[in-house]
Amino acid sequence: MQNLLFFAISCAIFLIISQNSAQNGQNLLNIITISLIFSLIFANSVFLQEDFRDGTLEQMLIYLPNLEVYIVAKIVAAWVVYILPILCSILPIMWLFGQNNHHSVEIFALFGIFSICDSFVCALCASLGLSANKAPLLAVFAMPLLVPILLIAVAGFDVGNFGFAAKLLAAFALFYATLAAFAIARIVRIVI
Repeated sequence: MQNLLFFAISCAIFLIISQNSAQNGQNLLNIITISLIFSLIFANSVFLQEDFRDGTLEQMLIYLPNLEVYIVAKIVAAWVVYILPILCSILPIMWLFGQNNHHSVEIFALFGIFSICDSFVCALCASLGLSANKAPLLAVFAMPLLVPILLIAVAGFDVGNFGFAAKLLAAFALFYATLAAFAIARIVRIVI
């Protein structure tokens, strides 16, 4: 719930700031994208911290032969709990501000794929600060990984670029899922 509130507040602040702009449609999509990134970073900043403190990670390391599956399940569960409500609020926000064209569903799909990519990147970066609890590492390591998918998602908002951008984002999602699963599992094994 706090992530949805954070998303709504950041959207409102950015909409107030850009109120007198001439390109309201493109600005709304950019505002939603930036607010979504902020919400994802906020949601994943403490990824695996509680499991590390209470010993769940140690138990999973002992009992599971494949820790990567557990980590991917944790990332997908966090995406469903924290990000899916935000994604469900994007279409009403777009319709509220007059963006109710036939491309809204395509834009919603791009936001969904983008948020999955972003979740894997943010979880990877949050796991880097697992033992030392260094949350600022999240932003430092996340931005170079997020810039390509951010540019692809923004380019996909154009009418003719949706198919190519969706395929490219899906490829990035598979790449980041694989990278995050193996890298986080290795980090957990080193920390524990």
